[in-house]
Amino acid sequence: MLLMSKTQKVQSIERALSILECFSINETALSILEISEKIDLPRPTIARLVYTLESRGYLMRKGSSKKYSLGMSLFRLGTIVQNSIQLSTVARPILKKLQAISNETVYLDVIDGNYRLCVLSFESNHTIRSVVPVGQRSPLHAGSDGKVLLAYQPEKYINDFIQNSYLKSFTANTITDPERLKKELSIIREKGYSLSYAEYSPDSAGISSPVWDGTGNVVAAISLSLPQYRATEDTVKIYIRELQKASQALSRQLGADMD
Repeated sequence: MLLMSKTQKVQSIERALSILECFSINETALSILEISEKIDLPRPTIARLVYTLESRGYLMRKGSSKKYSLGMSLFRLGTIVQNSIQLSTVARPILKKLQAISNETVYLDVIDGNYRLCVLSFESNHTIRSVVPVGQRSPLHAGSDGKVLLAYQPEKYINDFIQNSYLKSFTANTITDPERLKKELSIIREKGYSLSYAEYSPDSAGISSPVWDGTGNVVAAISLSLPQYRATEDTVKIYIRELQKASQALSRQLGADMD
């Protein structure tokens, strides 16, 4: 595998980021000419980069003018960061307690587009353990963590996800059939938690429970991951109970009525 040095940079990305950094509170809208003058690059080069950023929602044209402002894709990413910081602060002691009880890897996920995103994680102390680092992303259909987040989304979101996403197989146990996935999501809503056995990572089992906010929406999921050989029936029953206690505690902290 070819590794890139930390000192190596991708010119096009550097230039795109320089364009975004041209904007400020005092200059919320800029033309291609103004951006070109600010970062001293030819207008055709700036135009190509601006059109690309516009197509991905990172810039948007101001009405019929020739000026651009920062787009909603940046707002979405900023909201994820802000919510994740606040959520992680509240969730930290709850997840640490669950990790201490189980001595398995415990983590917190939020939805990021069509993926689950880990925003907080505490690893097991076992030599053989599951590793779920902060920043890890995986598709919503693979694993207990993604499935529980997907299960509680609006029906239109679920249908669009199933219709437009390629349900990629990661292991022999990954659910790739749309109808089977819909049935699985229905079961998750009935039970109030999600289970998976080697659906995303081989030899790994997962248990996940939803986290609700004060508006009645599922905004996150707490998950517990462990090697499949330790996921005995009795152990899983205990962990489901403890996991649901943790997710209910966090939900109450976020203003949800869990009574």
